[in-house]
Amino acid sequence: MLYTSVLDMLGARVGIQKKALYQLAEQMSFSLKEVTNFLSVNMPTYPDDELLDYPSSERVIKTAELYQKGFEVFGEGKFKVWMDSPSKALGGKRPVELLNTTKGVEYLLDEVIRIEHGIFA
Repeated sequence: MLYTSVLDMLGARVGIQKKALYQLAEQMSFSLKEVTNFLSVNMPTYPDDELLDYPSSERVIKTAELYQKGFEVFGEGKFKVWMDSPSKALGGKRPVELLNTTKGVEYLLDEVIRIEHGIFA
């Protein structure tokens, strides 16, 4: 099953299929290896239709949600630049460096929502 939206992924409560990583990598414009490193997900060697563990699935889902919201707020190209640019608010880190934890992804999503509403920290 291919996921066409975050809602499709959320329906997979026990874990999402490994192939969702391919879709996320394409959405992020990174290689599969880069995405698995960013998200701290071990790339399983089993077939693409097998399920990822729940913590990995949650990070993939939340990251897809972040990118979807970022594309809405910034536009696709500008959001990707924002994700890869050092930020003073993050102590010089690039937002993409926070993708390895669910808390980091949630922080970035909150930041994008604040920007959407004109609240700049």
